[in-house]
Amino acid sequence: MNEQSKSDLKRIGTLAATLRVIARDGLEKTTIRAIATEAGCSAGSLAHYFSDKEDILRQTLELADARISKRISDIISE
Repeated sequence: MNEQSKSDLKRIGTLAATLRVIARDGLEKTTIRAIATEAGCSAGSLAHYFSDKEDILRQTLELADARISKRISDIISE
């Protein structure tokens, strides 16, 4: 697997971890530290993939939107 693929997998894994933290703790209590713990990495390592917490939350919202859109498309095409 090339470095770009590994980076993409790590980023998507972090976004999925962010969704789990938000679902469990709520948006108000979602912290960089909680996201990193859930993703199994250090808080500092997230800086390699995201500029700040707002960037993580924005990309998480985009991932959730894409997942919901796919589910709706799948249901409509059945």
